[in-house]
Amino acid sequence: MKKLISLLLIITLSIFCSPKSEQVEKLMEDGVEVIINHLEPCKIRGEPAILTLEKEQSIDFARDDIGELGIADATDFEVDAAGNIYFFYTNKEGDLIFKFDPHGNFETSFGKKGQGPGEIQWIIWTGMDSQDRLIISDNGNRKILLLQSVS
Repeated sequence: MKKLISLLLIITLSIFCSPKSEQVEKLMEDGVEVIINHLEPCKIRGEPAILTLEKEQSIDFARDDIGELGIADATDFEVDAAGNIYFFYTNKEGDLIFKFDPHGNFETSFGKKGQGPGEIQWIIWTGMDSQDRLIISDNGNRKILLLQSVS
């Protein structure tokens, strides 16, 4: 009898305590599957619950002056508080960091490739701190660099 009661208790708890699955709505639009999530976003006190696009920026890497930089395959970037954009590109000789103004115009490059002080071998991770300093994890030299953004 105890086994039967235990089994019924386990089954009851499993049914009532299991997470409730929300129904996922799937649509096809122009040959693309769109999944609609009906769950409410997580709300953090003092922060907006929904993100909205404020500004869209586009940099034309096919433009001759930018194309000459050889960074069309750059995959990582950071943006500082003033809206300047920094692209990072490891697979080239010379400078590895390229600064663009908020309008997408190239300004300068810095961060020499190498193994000396302040030089970068292989960028594995980038970030920007609250003081607009670039944080670079250099896997090749096994060091972290903190670079003040240039003006």
